[in-house]
Amino acid sequence: MRKTGVIRHGLQPGFPPFEQEVDGKIEGFDVELMKALAGPLGVRTEIVAIDSFAGLIPALSARRVDVIVSGMTDTAERREQVTFVNYFNNRGAIMVPSGNPKEINEATDLCGLDLAIEAGWIGEERMRKQSQECKKAGKSEINIGTYPSAPEAVLALRSKQVDAYTLGYAAAQSYVTPEKGKQVHVEIAGQLPDEFGRGQYSIGLAKGDLESARAFRDALDKLIEEGTYQKLLEKYGLTEGAVEKATINGGEIE
Repeated sequence: MRKTGVIRHGLQPGFPPFEQEVDGKIEGFDVELMKALAGPLGVRTEIVAIDSFAGLIPALSARRVDVIVSGMTDTAERREQVTFVNYFNNRGAIMVPSGNPKEINEATDLCGLDLAIEAGWIGEERMRKQSQECKKAGKSEINIGTYPSAPEAVLALRSKQVDAYTLGYAAAQSYVTPEKGKQVHVEIAGQLPDEFGRGQYSIGLAKGDLESARAFRDALDKLIEEGTYQKLLEKYGLTEGAVEKATINGGEIE
């Protein structure tokens, strides 16, 4: 990256407030964070938009991108292919149509209902387990539908094709915040327990590339120390997810 002077930033631009396309331009917290990190790293960023979230790691493995910064959670499974630098604490939420017509408040209320998730969502395995728990309790299973991107899942929810959509809490907040002159038609019904998706959004690098990981960690720590990181969080209403310091693979690598 430093040899070329360019970092190819891979993202899926359908995850506000982290990344979204507005008037033909991709913007959001992750975009601005990467631009801020580019200074200490001595490079400039080049955005590479990937069609689906599930396509991000394959793009990194194929060297179509140098780094993933797209609301991706650090997990043990993903560490088999990616080295992570952690930058944001996140938890899961349940989003429903306005008025919460199905009276959903927690995961156990989803039995027998139609649920949207985004492909690659960290809580999918746990939600499918919840569906089996519904069955064991004598209730109908959860009908889980997978969507390529968050906007498509939200559209399905707003049009009442599904009863609920589970996603990261920070992203859910952005969808329920009304824009001037527009109605949102959705609301947050509740938060999910930690096992459904609490984790850390992270910068994804090629597995084993510790030189780059340490460079990103140190650059992020510099942004934290000088206050730039906090200002970006405040700009996007994300202060609850602040980390005190950057870590690599959850602190397992120094």
